[in-house]
Amino acid sequence: MDAHRILPICILVAVGCSPAENDSEKAAINSVQAPIASWSLGMPARITNQFGMTFCLVEIDSTRVDHEDSFPKASYYLQETELTWEQHEAFRKAAFGDGTYETIDWYHNNGHPSEWRDVLRYAKALSQFDTEYDYRLPSQQEWAFACKNGYEQTCPGEGAKSTIGSTASDRPNKYGIDGFMNYDAECADVPGLFLGKLDNWAGAYDDREKPACRCDQFTTGNPDADDGFNELIVSRFILVPQIVPSTNGG
Repeated sequence: MDAHRILPICILVAVGCSPAENDSEKAAINSVQAPIASWSLGMPARITNQFGMTFCLVEIDSTRVDHEDSFPKASYYLQETELTWEQHEAFRKAAFGDGTYETIDWYHNNGHPSEWRDVLRYAKALSQFDTEYDYRLPSQQEWAFACKNGYEQTCPGEGAKSTIGSTASDRPNKYGIDGFMNYDAECADVPGLFLGKLDNWAGAYDDREKPACRCDQFTTGNPDADDGFNELIVSRFILVPQIVPSTNGG
């Protein structure tokens, strides 16, 4: 029996897409999502790709009595940290000059994404280059679920410092994921949707009540500009394995 099997696939449909999105961008938003829920037991808790980007497994079990319909439907790998400059440089070194990845302007900010659509195109380029995995933006539900320690549904505390990298942020949570409350705007899978500690940004809560938990904060903006975020738009991706080791030992 083969030592590997190819995962079946399902399509994750993003809601709220702007009519201005073209077909290729819609396809990137609605990227393939592996149904990890059925095989996450025994899967590695962390996966590191060839560019040094590490992703942590967030397990979903819809049979739990505390599973809510608003939670993600399938387990997923969320990036341990925001995209670092070192990780970006490793990808740039590998892919620079290859016409297949013309969606990235390597001559603007060295190709490091700083707007929502840049982040979307970056995920698409990673997927094209890295044959082992696909990459996509997290949904708001996936981001918030991981931020709140999964089924524990707790909010990050104030003042805890990171043990990963050099920036001060909340400590890695139970999954080992770091920096949810970095005062950055992280991109979600709907055009111009930003997540993070946004209570003081761009009038995010001028006309609606601010969520009690900071993990549920979000705002919307221009997907093609920094929209007053002053280059604080950052990337955090979901990794989708394409080939998974067989668990039957055959």
